[in-house]
Amino acid sequence: MRLDKILNAVIPGMYDTPCKIAIFTNGRKIKVFEKTCFRSLDFNTPVPQNWVRNYNLEKFKSPRAVEALLRKDGLLKEHEHE
Repeated sequence: MRLDKILNAVIPGMYDTPCKIAIFTNGRKIKVFEKTCFRSLDFNTPVPQNWVRNYNLEKFKSPRAVEALLRKDGLLKEHEHE
């Protein structure tokens, strides 16, 4: 498996908490991992967490389909300043 892409996203149900989605592929199968950066209570800065496998996004079978779904739902951050 090789890293295909890392996407910057947000979780709207958690007050737009930032997260990163890494997609690995070998051409036939994909593995999707998610890293949510919960906000610190002190300074409102993101606190990084560990990468967790996201089995729900793996059912789409291609990196392009995962990215299209996230973009359609408005979860992708198109620019770093968003």
